Amino acid sequence: MSPTNRYLALFNGQVVIVRPGPALAPYPAKVPLSSVATIAWPAPFADHGLALVMLQDYGSPVSYDSPISVVSMTTGQQSSLGVGEHVAGDPQARGAFVSVPAPAKPSATATQASPDSRIELRDAARPTVLLATAGGMNRALGEPVGTPVALAAYAAPSGTKVAVTVQPVAGGTPGGIVVIDRQGRVLDRKWVMAGVQAIPAWSPSGRSLAYLTAGAGGATEVEVWTPDKGIVTRRLPAASGPYNRCIWSPDARSVLCAASGGGQWAITRAGGGSVVAVRGPGLPVAWLP
Repeated sequence: MSPTNRYLALFNGQVVIVRPGPALAPYPAKVPLSSVATIAWPAPFADHGLALVMLQDYGSPVSYDSPISVVSMTTGQQSSLGVGEHVAGDPQARGAFVSVPAPAKPSATATQASPDSRIELRDAARPTVLLATAGGMNRALGEPVGTPVALAAYAAPSGTKVAVTVQPVAGGTPGGIVVIDRQGRVLDRKWVMAGVQAIPAWSPSGRSLAYLTAGAGGATEVEVWTPDKGIVTRRLPAASGPYNRCIWSPDARSVLCAASGGGQWAITRAGGGSVVAVRGPGLPVAWLP
């Protein structure tokens, strides 16, 4: 969903007008559609909602080598952002935050996760900015510098800061979240003993971060982390499938978490209180005003 809540980007790059407003130019002349392309889920919009970040060769087994481009929604101009793995649009400019995998090493385990080496900010027509390295993120969390980790960046709505999830690929050690600014300076950090599950979600103001993790007995919990206030933890009701997404209400007072399959949702107040189980049609993508 775009920052203005007017447009919804589908996985193939198609843009749907959700709210009335100035129409896009004739479609599909501006944003090209392709069966081998996908948006940079879950944050495809860039440049204040005026551009869309796309990955080509979707479905390729070498996902870390996917070409990345940013496309203007008004002119159709495309700019290459190189290749990468996990990608998130830059709210402030025509670009993206990109996780760069470490060089591949021989492995007897075909399903072994690929560790990442760094996070880069790549904006069109600007020099690439190295924001974080795997060693630096490990150091920020007090973990051994050489621990192989998977990194993913999630920009706050303003684009002034980024939450980087740090997940050891071999398991056995806790992961965490490190918040950095656009120059890579560490602003805060949080250990998450059971690891961050699914996709962290920034509140509309960018003050708090909600994420899923495992609690006592393996039950799924949602934690709302506000760096200057602490953490609020709520256990979610059992569901037929795993919880995989949380979204914020527009006033930042509530968080809705959804489980895959069956339309099972749970809503809780961000500041604490009871958890209410509700049912909805499928997976929620946005909470409109």
